[in-house]
Amino acid sequence: MPDRTVVSEQVLGALEECQRSFAVHRKCILRLKQAQVADPEEFKETFVECLNRALLVFKREPAVERFVKLVSSFVSFSNDKYARDGDMAATLLEYLIPLTASKDKAVRFRSCQLTAMLLNALGADSEVGEELFEEMADAMLVRLKDKIPVVRVFAASALSRLQDPTDEEDPVTSEYLRLVGSDSSKEVRKAILANIGPSMVTIPHILKRIRDVREDVRKYAYNVVAIKIEARQLSIAQRVDLVGHGLKDRAPIVRKACADMVCKKWLGKCGGNPVEFLKLLDVELHPEQSESALRCVMEHLGMDKLADFLPTDLSALTPEQVFYWRVCGKYATEKNDDDLMDAALPEIPRFCEALNTVVHQPFCAVEMLKLAPLLDLGDEVGRRRLYTMLGAMLLSLRVSDQLVPGLLAGIYAMEGTPQEFLAFASGIIATLASPDQDNGGDEDAPVRRSLTMARELLRMFSDLGTLAQCADQLKALVEGCVQHPSSEVRNEAVECLGLFCCLDEVVAETYVPLLLKVLDNESETTQATALRAMLDILLLFNSATPCQLPASIAAPKVKSEGPEQCVLFRRAVSALEHSSPLVRAVAAEGLAKLLVNTRLQASHGALEEEVLLTLLLKYFSPGWEKDSRARQCLATLFPALARRSPQHLALLARVVVPAVAHATRARKASPLSKINAVQMGQYLLSLLDEAAEPTDPPQPHFVAAATAALRRVCRSLAKELARTGGASATGKACTRLLALVRVQGGGVGELRGLVKAVAEAAEEVDDAVGKKAVAKCAAAVADALAVAQGGAPAVKQEAPSSPDEPDEEREAGEAGEEGAEAPAPEQPAQPEEEANADVEEDVEEDVTVDVMGLFASADADGEDGEWEDEAKPARRARKSTAPGKAKASKGDAKGSNDDDFSVDGDAEDAGPVRRSGRERKTMTNVSSNEAETDRLLEEQENKEIAEWSESEGEDEEEEG
Repeated sequence: MPDRTVVSEQVLGALEECQRSFAVHRKCILRLKQAQVADPEEFKETFVECLNRALLVFKREPAVERFVKLVSSFVSFSNDKYARDGDMAATLLEYLIPLTASKDKAVRFRSCQLTAMLLNALGADSEVGEELFEEMADAMLVRLKDKIPVVRVFAASALSRLQDPTDEEDPVTSEYLRLVGSDSSKEVRKAILANIGPSMVTIPHILKRIRDVREDVRKYAYNVVAIKIEARQLSIAQRVDLVGHGLKDRAPIVRKACADMVCKKWLGKCGGNPVEFLKLLDVELHPEQSESALRCVMEHLGMDKLADFLPTDLSALTPEQVFYWRVCGKYATEKNDDDLMDAALPEIPRFCEALNTVVHQPFCAVEMLKLAPLLDLGDEVGRRRLYTMLGAMLLSLRVSDQLVPGLLAGIYAMEGTPQEFLAFASGIIATLASPDQDNGGDEDAPVRRSLTMARELLRMFSDLGTLAQCADQLKALVEGCVQHPSSEVRNEAVECLGLFCCLDEVVAETYVPLLLKVLDNESETTQATALRAMLDILLLFNSATPCQLPASIAAPKVKSEGPEQCVLFRRAVSALEHSSPLVRAVAAEGLAKLLVNTRLQASHGALEEEVLLTLLLKYFSPGWEKDSRARQCLATLFPALARRSPQHLALLARVVVPAVAHATRARKASPLSKINAVQMGQYLLSLLDEAAEPTDPPQPHFVAAATAALRRVCRSLAKELARTGGASATGKACTRLLALVRVQGGGVGELRGLVKAVAEAAEEVDDAVGKKAVAKCAAAVADALAVAQGGAPAVKQEAPSSPDEPDEEREAGEAGEEGAEAPAPEQPAQPEEEANADVEEDVEEDVTVDVMGLFASADADGEDGEWEDEAKPARRARKSTAPGKAKASKGDAKGSNDDDFSVDGDAEDAGPVRRSGRERKTMTNVSSNEAETDRLLEEQENKEIAEWSESEGEDEEEEG
């Protein structure tokens, strides 16, 4: 072979040296520029030859990452002597674009990575031709559907300059919107968020990611909003949604990202003034979210600055000023800061002046009244003045009813005892009932004011003995208003009636017939109020027998104390079929509370099963798709039951087979026939699986109950399959679910019975798929039995994967052939049908190279064959045994179940996403060697960059 030329040696030396550190990249780029000027053709040939070596490495080797970074830096480099090389960029892009369709995933990954980095390095004023851009756009759009997540990541990055975010029909924008909401990889979703342009079309999709299942994606979404989107580009509802979800997120990193967005971006745009900041959120419509955001701002500003923004002119108070005043006073009291309390809590005369100013602004007046209990009431003169003022406001019907709770709370704070306060309130109600009372032209106004006061009194005092002195007066008022001509008054009266029933069981027994009558004859709003009162009665009162309802509330002719004989209970269950969505939601919420609080455990749990089964079928029924409130309640109920107690776990296990049977045996005209029985069963199994996972702190009894529940489900499914046969719809569903049950733990006797039950079920299955599913279940049971007997599992265990194997390849469930060779990138691109598919056996090669010697073979003899011989044998990726995982499609199948691939080189921690409702993620362990290497490498590179910056920091062209 001929000797290397000087240019080739210079290129190879520079590319070899650049792999060691980012700090030497500038020196290497200058050497490459000199070689390019000396002999452009030889330079190009050698450069592309070396580039081909890097294209074969899928693993995020540090040396390869430094080399790739050098390529992009070289193309974009410019100084006084050398201009930016647009021709070289076009040449590389023309070479790389066909390689993005390669069958080898490493080539696809590296070619997409280089394409994205080259385009981003060139800048907006690049001289790349329009035809090349179109060719690149077409190739990258195809790669957005690649089955390898990291390929999709860099394809998304490459397309960022080719999107039109204002056009929903734009090919790039439409693909971005699809991927950001549905891609199974968190890194792809983050890449889309980083590259998508904000517009009226894309902003709603960006904001949806604040509810992403992964906390780091939620954090990334808040960072993107803070950087890319101005607060005033968002509607008030969108701002409130961002603040409300972010500051209450369960993940600390998400809460911090939201707080940074609020305090560093939004507050900064308002000049650091929290009162101006509140105008972004509309405190009148969203007081809860506004208070959360304001408290976050107060923590950011510090106690010494808060008094500067308190109002000084009481003649023109705005809602934002009053709201800030109230929150600041409460905040100062909680923090017990004397200086801020002196500034935020006014003297009584000043408070009365401010209250008198805003008395006809309901929101401002309510906020001011919330300050009243915090005031210093030691001044007797001021106290009497405030007392008289609040009493006059209660009597004035020109004052909004919204102020009544605050007025009563302020007066109660100034009264000595509850008896004195109730005597005062009773006198006000009596005065309102007087014929001489000025009603301001509204005949119902005195009645509504009296009912509002009665409702607040019943909420303030939960003891009937305390209310004894005015109980008769309140009862007469409520009973008279139940038959009032106004539906609004009747609804308020029924609400007060329900509060009365919650005070005492005897009172509840008296008014149950009236509530039942209201449930039959009133408007849907009043029916919902009556039903809520009935369910509160069922939830509140205990009988002498635990977990049963008192006989006094049952039907008069019924002797049993069981809730199945209770009229209220039966009416509550029947309300699930009501025509009103509001009534159905109230019924679902009340029954859910009864289940969670074990109020239905009579008749050996049969009633609990019936109610849970009914709610489960309603939740999955297509007829309830639009009942958002009821579905939201039920979506919270089932996971809450799985975390509540061992008894609730057993309850969930008992309803699996009945739920499947109801869905598969329903008549075609029934809504239940449209329920996916397997999906419903998978959902219940996922809840039990999560409960069986180890917890911190450990809860061995709870985990044991969860594993026992799973064994019970396995036995029930096997018996049902043996009874109905494998050819029936129920049998087919049971067969599919049997393969998904994770059996572990248990005694020898129990497991032997389970082995027998599964064997009997296997005899009823004829098709090959069903036999395989039952065989999988039988193998799991056999393993559990072997462990219980003190032996090793019967099935053959997979060999552990190598720490050097890429996480993406280990977790994706793809098989690799030992010794398989990746196709050379110099080969022409395959046709589209072949490019979108891997080899038939899903061969995936893991090419590992010497970290500091990527081009060692080229230095030796320059033959590609030497490089291929030095590649380490490929390792076979372990197949995933996660239940319910669909087989990954070949090539670039859309919606694949590949594991996430970390863009930053970190190992991914989430397993395949399970479809069809069972979305429990399988966690995989990260190689400690690989994680430690990444950490040390990052520390080394940071140190090298810092040292280089001290010596040559004046050069702005450095890329590090």
